[in-house]
Order: sequence, then C-alpha cells, then structure tokens
Amino acid sequence: MISNLDQELLSSGIEGLDSILRGGFPPNNAYLVKGRPGTGKTSLAMQFLLEGARRGESALYVSFSESRRELEVVAESHGWDIDSIRTVELASSISERATAGSSIFHASDVDLPQSLNTITECVERYEPTRVAVDSLTELYNMAESERHFRRALFQLKIRLEKAGVTTIFVGEQGPAVKTDAESIVHGIIELERETPHYGPQRRRLQVSKLRGREIETGFHDYKILRGGLEVYPRIRPSGQGRRIGAGERAKSGIEALDRLLGGGFDRGSTSLIVGPSGAGKSSVVIQYAVAAAKRGEKTVIYTFDEDPATITRRAENMEVPLSEHLDAGLVRVQSVDAAEMSPGQFAHLVREAVDEGGAQFIAIDSINGYMHAMPSTESLVPHLHDLLTFLGNRGVVMMLVMTLGGLFRGTEKEAMHLSYLADTVLLLRYFEQRGAVRRAITAAKHGTGNHEKLIRELTLGEGGVHIGEPIEEFSGVLEQTPVFEGSSNALNRRTRHGYAVHDDD
Repeated sequence: MISNLDQELLSSGIEGLDSILRGGFPPNNAYLVKGRPGTGKTSLAMQFLLEGARRGESALYVSFSESRRELEVVAESHGWDIDSIRTVELASSISERATAGSSIFHASDVDLPQSLNTITECVERYEPTRVAVDSLTELYNMAESERHFRRALFQLKIRLEKAGVTTIFVGEQGPAVKTDAESIVHGIIELERETPHYGPQRRRLQVSKLRGREIETGFHDYKILRGGLEVYPRIRPSGQGRRIGAGERAKSGIEALDRLLGGGFDRGSTSLIVGPSGAGKSSVVIQYAVAAAKRGEKTVIYTFDEDPATITRRAENMEVPLSEHLDAGLVRVQSVDAAEMSPGQFAHLVREAVDEGGAQFIAIDSINGYMHAMPSTESLVPHLHDLLTFLGNRGVVMMLVMTLGGLFRGTEKEAMHLSYLADTVLLLRYFEQRGAVRRAITAAKHGTGNHEKLIRELTLGEGGVHIGEPIEEFSGVLEQTPVFEGSSNALNRRTRHGYAVHDDD
C-alpha cells in the first residue's frame, strides 16, 4: 500500500501554492477553498482544473450558480481556454441526467439527494480525475438541516474518493463551510482580503489544514492578476542564522570609507545607513553598487521614494559611472510602489533577483517606504528578519537606507527598532561650521570587524563620496547639536576634502 507521503502530488496550477503545499495536493481527497466574495475562490478552482487538463487529465466543473457562458467570460478575462473542461450546470431547469458541455438543471427545484446523484452520474460517465464543486452554499441551502447537509456531503466525498477523484469544494464564509464541511475535508485553504484606508485591496491565504503532511504554515500574500492567482510564499530562512563573513569583504572603492568600516562590508551582512534627508545615504549606496559592478558583481537597488532617473542623474552629477553599469546589466534600479505591492510580493522580487538574477548586493532605499507597504508597523521587524536571514544565508550584502524624520533634529526611534537586525550601522549627520552646513559620517556598529570610532567629514562631489579628516573640534555632532570646542585656528584648517579656508581670519 502506498503511503500518503509516497503519493505523487497533484499540482494546483499555482507555483506559489504548490510551494506552500510542499509539492501539491495529495490525490484522491477532498479539499475546501473558502473565503468571502472576490477573494479568487473560483479562479483557484479553475486553475486547478486547467492544470489537470494541461497534463492530459479529465476535469469536471460542477456549478450551482454560474452558467457556462459566465465561466467563459471569467476565463476570457484571464486569457484561459476552458474548452478542455467539462461543465455541469445545476442552474436553469431540471433534467434526469447531465449531458456533455451544457446540461441544465434547476438547483432550486432539485432536492439534495437528486443533486448528489447527478454529480455522481457525471463522474461515472466522464471519469474525471479532478472535480470542482462551486459552491457548498447552494448544497447547504437545499438541506433540511445541518445534520442532513453533513451526512450528504460526507456521502458525496466518499463517492468521489472511491472514483479516484481529487475534489475542490468552493465555499463562502458562512454556516456551510464551518464545522460540518471543515471536519469532513482533507485540507482547507482560506482566502482573505482587506481594504486599507488608501490603496488597493490586499489579499492573503493560508493552508489551515492538510492531514498527514508538513506545509508552510501561516499567511502568504497573493494577487489576482490576468492569468489567475499569483501566490508569494512567505520566505522561510534555512539554517539557524546568517552566515556572516564568508569570503573577502565587499569594499566601496574608497580607502577611507573602507577603513572606517574596518575593511568593508562582510559578505552576508546587513548594513543600516541612517541619516536625515539629503545627508548622502543614497550616494553611499551608489558608491558600493559601482564598486561591486567593477568587480563583476550584480546589484539591485529597490527605490521606494525616488524615480530611478533621479538616482541616475545624481550619479551623473557626481561623475560616478553608474549609467554604464546599468547598461551592462550589472546594476538595476527598480522603483517600488508601496501602495501597490504587498510585502510578500516584494520579498518574492528580492528572492528572484538573488536566486535567478544572481544579485550579490541588495539595497532598499528607503526602509521608510518599505514600512508603508506593511499591513502594520509591528510586522516590519519579523518580515525583515526573515528576508535578511534568507539573504545572509546566500552571502548577499544587504543595505537598508533609513531617513530620519526631521532634516536636522530627526527622531531615531525607528532606527533603534531595526538596529539589532543590522551588523553594521552607518550614521550620517549634518553639522554647522561658520555658517555653512556640512556632513558627517561614522560607523556606530560593525559586527565582525574592528572599525574606526572616529567621526569624519563626508563630502559629495566629483568622483562620488569623499571621506575627510576626523571632526575633532566639535562635540554633539551625532546628536545634531554640534558645539565647537577647538581653537579659532582649527576653523581655518584645510584638508583635501575637509574644512573650507576663511581668509578673513
């Protein structure tokens, strides 16, 4: 006898759902797909049947509420050809038996036993291996009582399983899919949707029950696109933690910046680059992307706040050769609309960029925009933890840009919440000197290296990012309340990329 674990699984026709099911549906069982209207239940059932037809299997769709024409309209909107799927309509008038393609029955005039017999006869006649019954609500409405419905549903399930059929029952939230149906079926897929205060609907699903098999538990985001449901399995990091420091360090191409970080970013590490708007955070990311491209390594920058053209112009203004690496495919800048893309879909994009695109550097600019994509701010840290662990296990360098709330006196509350996830924390600040606004940079944390503890001046100009001499004459720079504590001569000191000379002193 073949055990449940040794059976060849049936693909759902949805790659992401198969991944959650760890291969697909165990055959010859009944499954319940439930959810409110508009969650994609019928589309999921149709994709299941179409996948069977694609593999040369016989598929049967039993509808209590929709006509063949209505199904064809839905199929046309998805670009599907459903000619290979037989349909049985229990919707218009009564007949003794179903005939191919367009048999018509009147569900309101047929009692429950007659409807079940009709389904059984069609299964015996057409010998399908996959069946979808839409929906259980209509069957429930024909039953005299909940006990009567449960007994009838159990009998139908047994008949279908004896015929070697794998069945999907479609049901809306309500009495028909509560305790009675849920306890009878082999597995349950729950579809949910929510409408935020702004933006499009968000959808997620979970496999809340599957007897005898391990699955990817919890909620997973999905979208309904042309072509059907696209499911984004939640990233599940392998191993106990990230592999930090495997291989040589990733350098910026700027000796002073690498020295500030104790030699550069570790492979598989995460760096949090924090500072007010305009302090040079994105420019630091560009610098690392160009340096990686010169080594033949690929970088993807996901920008939530700026148009890719703006980033390209910024690099051109600094005379940094970003464009040539964009043209060569070594750097890609992708705009992300936080209102349109769910966190699960974004994680799916990142995983594809690494596993299929070979990216070795990933940057999120900025994490503030990423936060707006989260259903709640409490979800940000666990979501990021899984994503960063996944990337770390693959040796990918991750750069997270975070903008402080104020231009000069911003709050660091969000940065404190995320800093424990980062192996390296770069702080960028403004400070004032003799009526001029300047920039400062320091490494507040570097997990595996002996980094500098100095605060240095940062300038942006020809050739990109420049790191100047230590800022020794000021205190309170990191708190953005700088106080000059040096001599007047120190204000006039010039370094190659440091302070300006004031000839009037």
